Amino acid sequence: MSKKNIVGIDLFKLIAAILIVILHCIGNFFGEIGNAFKINICSIAVPFFFITSGYFYGRGLNRNENSKKTYFIKYEKNLIKMYIAWSLIGIPFMIRSYLSIYGNRYSYIFLLMIRNVFFTGTFGIYWYILAMIGSSILIYYFSSRNRLKLMYILSFLCFIFGILYSGFQSWSENHIIFSYLFKLTWIIFASERNFLMVSWFYMGIGYYLATHEVKINLSWSIVLFILFTGIKFGESYINSIDILNGNTISVVQALQAVTYFLIAINLKLNCMQGISKIMRELSSTIYFTHFLFIDIINPTQVGNTVMTFAEVMLSCVIFYFIIKKINNKKLNILINA
Repeated sequence: MSKKNIVGIDLFKLIAAILIVILHCIGNFFGEIGNAFKINICSIAVPFFFITSGYFYGRGLNRNENSKKTYFIKYEKNLIKMYIAWSLIGIPFMIRSYLSIYGNRYSYIFLLMIRNVFFTGTFGIYWYILAMIGSSILIYYFSSRNRLKLMYILSFLCFIFGILYSGFQSWSENHIIFSYLFKLTWIIFASERNFLMVSWFYMGIGYYLATHEVKINLSWSIVLFILFTGIKFGESYINSIDILNGNTISVVQALQAVTYFLIAINLKLNCMQGISKIMRELSSTIYFTHFLFIDIINPTQVGNTVMTFAEVMLSCVIFYFIIKKINNKKLNILINA
């Protein structure tokens, strides 16, 4: 893979990070049009990040064929360090949020915090790092034992269960098996946003793309992305008219994210190689800091506007350049540098 290809990925990561801020900041400010954009476009960002992470993780394991375990341990240590660093920053925000919701139910808050630290993520989007830790362990386990087909099957089944859990809660009222499974999922993970139901599947796709030659050029990648995006709008329309008796489906997003990644990897942007690293670090900074700044600027997230978006984006960029200026090795982990 050439540096030109990496530039495309770094650019699309930056775009995806901005989409995440739009998703969390602006909300329904632009009415139905804005809501449609949020549901059908912004939602591809996190799956794309997981695919990208799986792709580079897969390349790293392959490059270190004779020292996979060493690479794996180093990879996990970096993720754990990042998770601890961001959690130390995010936990006070989490405590404040829980106190405002549950009042003086301190025992319950303590149990929720323990669950979050180990299974759900400490605050905002830090579940993403925790999910990567779990998924990378599973990928290493199955790849080191040459059981990748089994891994792809199991990760797909977990992904489907995540779709059912997030969109078919009414099933728990009529099916005792789903009722117990959904309750158990809530107790452990709270939502489908975890390593089993989301990131394992998407990082597995990235791993597959890193270890197999997929011959889909830029033109076809764009055509497929437009096609799947159109289908995604149709999917969200079906959900909006409620023909599924209160349930919702969300499966096309995966195909969107894959084709979005294929466009990124097929781009040849030689003219932007000089700023590729900046885009990569800035995308990570925006992704990991924006929720903190939203909480500081507008804790209730009620009445978020374009101004909120602008203030959060500016705060993220300023934070990035401050960390770059300080240039401390321990602090650099906050911007993935």
